[in-house]
Amino acid sequence: MAKKEKKSKYDTVRIKQIIRQISGKFDEESQQNDLIPSAMINGSGDIWCWSPEKREFIKINRGIKIYIVDFEKDNKDRLMVYDGSNIFMIDEEEITEIGFN
Repeated sequence: MAKKEKKSKYDTVRIKQIIRQISGKFDEESQQNDLIPSAMINGSGDIWCWSPEKREFIKINRGIKIYIVDFEKDNKDRLMVYDGSNIFMIDEEEITEIGFN
């Protein structure tokens, strides 16, 4: 019996593009893709968010810059975002798009 191919939950191409954008390392491949606008978590203080990668809740500071990894919402209407070190799920109402500032 053949193994089923495991489909990745994450858009790895988009995550790689975000990492290149954050680090400032642009190559021919990244120039072909559009820049990904940044967003910010509203408010101040901390927020606990689900990390599907770690399978636990993690504490995130509000007011930090994030990038939306996947615009498809999960069953709890949350978006998958990346902050430079963590991939986590957050409600869309908690996010304000700030663009390329």
